[in-house]
Amino acid sequence: MVTVTNLVLTAALAALGLTSALPPKIGTVRTGNENSPSLGSGRASFKQVRGSRYRFNGARAVYKTYLKYGVPAPEDLIKAVAHTDALYSAEVKRATGSAAAVPINADFDIAYVTPVTLGTPPQTLQLDFDSGSSDLWVFSSHLPTSQIRGQQIYAPNKSSTAKLLDGHSWSITYGDGSGSRGNVYTDNVTVGGLTVTSQAIECAQQVSSSFTSEDHIDGLVGLGFSTLNTVSPKSQLTFFDNAKSTLDSPVFTADLKYKQGMRTR
Repeated sequence: MVTVTNLVLTAALAALGLTSALPPKIGTVRTGNENSPSLGSGRASFKQVRGSRYRFNGARAVYKTYLKYGVPAPEDLIKAVAHTDALYSAEVKRATGSAAAVPINADFDIAYVTPVTLGTPPQTLQLDFDSGSSDLWVFSSHLPTSQIRGQQIYAPNKSSTAKLLDGHSWSITYGDGSGSRGNVYTDNVTVGGLTVTSQAIECAQQVSSSFTSEDHIDGLVGLGFSTLNTVSPKSQLTFFDNAKSTLDSPVFTADLKYKQGMRTR
């Protein structure tokens, strides 16, 4: 009998050239034989629990498969194992933090916002994280009141750590034709317990009608390449580029499933 487990494992090992070492009936459990008493009918379940100190190491997992079936591992894989082992054994730079990503519409999975605090004392705005742009801009106290319809605003004059980036401005247009522009401050920005000081915050002085009509979004956090940042005369680093040196790994991921959010490591 060929089980789904065998098919999946065979496919995985085929890519590694290990199928010749595959033993028969992997995953089969024997509950008795002619020399042992019958166990009778019934059902048992075993709950898997991940160890609290477990950290996945992909290179080492593949290396262990080579060892298990007695196949010499490639030199590149051995080097990858040594590299990831060194990274994982290094001192952890910060504690784990998290922040909720909430859909702006209960019926349609179109956008999410996350609470972000700016300034001192903190002002909390609900910002949309966008991997396709590189500007962190917000609804601000510099906007005309006619363009604010329920959004929370950032008021740099109410933050003791805000500093005007004199002579700098920004202007961005998105693929759907929406856009915004304004001036630039630097201030503290915190997401899920992770704080960046002197982060460029682009304060909107003008936003398009599509942003004004969306009262659930108070601005955007661009996660694209910093070279695409629109601040002039000197582009500014994104929140992620400023934060990545404090992370265990300079990586962020997006899980594109309903009720899922973004994580950084």
